[in-house]
This record gives sequence, structure tokens and C-alpha cells, in this order.
Amino acid sequence: MVNNNHFELKIPLCPKCGSDKFSKQEYGQIKPILLQIGRKKLYLRRYKCKKCGRKYQTQLKGLLDKFNTISHIIKENIYE
Repeated sequence: MVNNNHFELKIPLCPKCGSDKFSKQEYGQIKPILLQIGRKKLYLRRYKCKKCGRKYQTQLKGLLDKFNTISHIIKENIYE
């Protein structure tokens, strides 16, 4: 986390070609549902690969699945 709900990758690598040459883009906004907090705005940094041109953004793998807004902990509690 950089500051106030803004997240960036420490070492951004392109998921397509593996290059570490990139340019920073704007922040993408998501509103996941978290266990203790409820719905919260988070901002994820987007990047553009200078080698292949692919755009990608910061992933919160330990917290959320891709294209999902409900945290892992809440899902586990629902299943139980």
C-alpha cells in the first residue's frame, strides 16, 4: 500500500512477456466487501508494458479473486 488505500506492485512484471520495462498509468478503483470494514474503496495502480504494449494492474491475490468483490474470509464464513 502506498498511501490511503492506494496499492502498487513492488516489482511490476508484465504477465504476458515478463518484461520489467513499464510505464505507470492511472489508478483503477474497486469496491470490495471486507470482513470487518464492509464495502471499501481501494485504488489499484495500472501499468503498460513498454515491450509488448499489454496493460495490467495490481492484483490483491491474498484478499480477492480476479473479477470478484467478496473477500476470501467472507466466502469461507458463508460456506460454513
